[in-house]
Amino acid sequence: MSKSKIKQIPEDFSVEELTETVPSNHGDFSFYLLKKKGSTTPDALLRIQKAWKLDSRHMSFGGLKDKHASTTQFFSIKNGPQKNLDLSDIVVKYLGAISSPYDASHLAGNRFGIIIRNINSDQAKKTDNIVQSLPGNGVPNYFDDQRFGSIPSLKTEFIAKKMVLGDFEQALKIALTSPYTHDNKMAKKEKAILIQKWGDWVGIKNLLPRGHSRTLVEYLSFNPHDFKGAAERLRPELGGMYVTAYQSHLWNNILAEWINLNFIGQELYLIKLKLGFYPVVRSASLSNIKIMEEAFIPLPSSRLKMQENDPFFNIINGVMSREGLTLDEMKISGSRNLFFSKGERKAFYFPKNIGYEVFDDQLNRGKKAVRIGFELPKGAYATLLIKCLQTLFWNN
Repeated sequence: MSKSKIKQIPEDFSVEELTETVPSNHGDFSFYLLKKKGSTTPDALLRIQKAWKLDSRHMSFGGLKDKHASTTQFFSIKNGPQKNLDLSDIVVKYLGAISSPYDASHLAGNRFGIIIRNINSDQAKKTDNIVQSLPGNGVPNYFDDQRFGSIPSLKTEFIAKKMVLGDFEQALKIALTSPYTHDNKMAKKEKAILIQKWGDWVGIKNLLPRGHSRTLVEYLSFNPHDFKGAAERLRPELGGMYVTAYQSHLWNNILAEWINLNFIGQELYLIKLKLGFYPVVRSASLSNIKIMEEAFIPLPSSRLKMQENDPFFNIINGVMSREGLTLDEMKISGSRNLFFSKGERKAFYFPKNIGYEVFDDQLNRGKKAVRIGFELPKGAYATLLIKCLQTLFWNN
């Protein structure tokens, strides 16, 4: 059985942003189409900013697009130049003017094109059944691996959970010393110093170069026991990442539990995510599909107030209990900057306008490849659908 491959080359994964925004000849904001390959959205916008000598505060975009893909998206610049730009792997086309900054509220969704390679002839023959099963049976709207960049391995504890438990010292230690595969030589050296001399804040400060870690250590050198105060001084994007990672992990477990309870007797299969294996519905009845389409699961936090007759009451409390917490304890007490979001998230998404073609795989001799196109609502992870497809190709 062949193990399928994705993203062998950047052209194997394409993303086209969809919007209903229509530019005109009037408006204070210039509207552009951005085509890129091999760059993150912020990196691409930074290159455009430098090329046109712009103030970054005047630039606005709708969503982040994958670095390892061929992507198309939109952005706006207040009173921006009415011209195009070609930086080889970053191409900008001026489309006209709009009356307000282009942002996430203007997104209608995304159109994806993916190529799954290295499948054998028997697997290719089952493509129709595999691809056509997804629009009807839906894809669980799990937070995918991108959400858990702050968790370098399964052995790493959630920083935000330590904060919830009031152990801010351990939370900071994990945040400042956990090893990541992308750590450069300097980062590794800084973390080694922090581990070796933890608690000797003056000594550490004298050894660290200027940067975020040194700023926190400097605070601790004057306030050696105020670990909560140091945590409050984490860069906002880092603090937010730690908090959302833990809340997203719990939400994923709630959805997984809900699927296992509601689809007893249904055929399930498992997909592998960064933090474990999670269930997916292979075949659902029409009545269950109706439930899936309408299901929204609340984000767990102390601000979530539930009645005992709520369909998620027992599931959420069960997941929290296994964490050694109650829902009321799901907060970072006394913190102004670190908090869990309130709201809900759709439990499943259903791909639209899905199509495919099978062809000879020129990158893997004797194998087939499948090109699949589909549309997803904004906020849905295409990588989840890809993992479902790969799992089905592998298991069928």
